[in-house]
Amino acid sequence: MRPYLTRSTRDSQGLCCRDATGGTQTAARWFVTQPGKAFTQSAKAGARGTRAGDSGTKDAHTTMASSKTRKIIRLAGLVVFYGCLIAGGRWLGLAIEERLQVPGLASAGLPYLGAVAGILLAYVVLTAIPFVPGTEIGVALLMVFGARLAVVVYLSTVMALTLAFAVGRLVPEQRLAGWLGRHGFDRAAGLIETFHQLGPAGRDQYLTQHAPRWLRPLLVEHRMITLVVLINLPGNTLLGGGGGIALVTGLSKLMSWPQFLLGVCLAVSPVPLVVVGASWLGG
Repeated sequence: MRPYLTRSTRDSQGLCCRDATGGTQTAARWFVTQPGKAFTQSAKAGARGTRAGDSGTKDAHTTMASSKTRKIIRLAGLVVFYGCLIAGGRWLGLAIEERLQVPGLASAGLPYLGAVAGILLAYVVLTAIPFVPGTEIGVALLMVFGARLAVVVYLSTVMALTLAFAVGRLVPEQRLAGWLGRHGFDRAAGLIETFHQLGPAGRDQYLTQHAPRWLRPLLVEHRMITLVVLINLPGNTLLGGGGGIALVTGLSKLMSWPQFLLGVCLAVSPVPLVVVGASWLGG
């Protein structure tokens, strides 16, 4: 009579089964003597493995789809936020310019020095804020008052961009990298962390090795010329305006204070020089 199996345990090599009498039979013999049970257990094990594989594949596909969806939503939100910054800055600059009523001051013949000082202060603050076209107020002042305020507007513009540059240099890089990382901007966060660990020479070397070939001269060899061109570039509000460009320049720490001041003094000089020259030529 075939022994009745009450339990099955594997030996040290996992090849034996114990019967009720304490004897052993090999796994091969057990599969031969119990073909139905062996086939059933094998089929169940195969089905479980298949279901587990299918479940893992579905989870992987679901995770990938969810990640892509989050990236698309984040990108769309960033585009909307960027557009709101540009539109809001444009509206704020025009609204304040209209509220200040610059032409009214011009007709008064400049007796209201307090009002002019307030306009210049607002101009400095607006120009230092990224995406706010505060330069329009300065151009309006130059167009209304001419050469009489050209030097003052010039110095105010230099002061505004220097203020934005100083704020950029004072921003804690590790905190900024952490904030960017938490909001999904991993590449920007990694770049800031890398720059934080490198000195000025190391940053130049990093840009030389990793920046696109067409950007290397602009970022390493001729960065002062690049700053001058960007500040005077028409439509630079899309890049953050003068304040945004100065802020990013300070944040990158790719330019020293003397370099930045010299570049800014050169960058903002064309319009005041044109106004003063036109005034002299016009008598």
